[in-house]
Amino acid sequence: MYKQTMNKLQTSKNKELTILNKVINVSSTSLAWALILGVVTWVIGALGWYAVGTIWNQHLFVPQSVRSTAVTVLLLSAWLLILFALFSAWKAYNQNRYFRNNKRSIEPLRSANKPIEWAEITIDPEEGNFLKSEQVSNES
Repeated sequence: MYKQTMNKLQTSKNKELTILNKVINVSSTSLAWALILGVVTWVIGALGWYAVGTIWNQHLFVPQSVRSTAVTVLLLSAWLLILFALFSAWKAYNQNRYFRNNKRSIEPLRSANKPIEWAEITIDPEEGNFLKSEQVSNES
């Protein structure tokens, strides 16, 4: 009897250990893959930034065309400022025209609506008849 109990305890401990080993294996494998993918992502990002920097340096800032590059960057900046000013003016126009006068707002809901009234129905377990309880008002 004692040996059977000890064998059962030993097998249950072995089962617990195998489950724990499986959990540890799965979690360590997941952690390893997360680390590998994280490192690979950072390496790919660094290589991409290096490639962008190399292309920028070789093709955008050519010594013969520094002046045209500077003019292009200035023209793009001016265009962005013009667009920003137009959008800001449009926003201010809409603010003054519609929202300050409250022309687009929805009318507030009337609070004169009556709350929904409902009644609970219970079933008598002995006879199977419906018993109607008193009406309850759903006021909040």
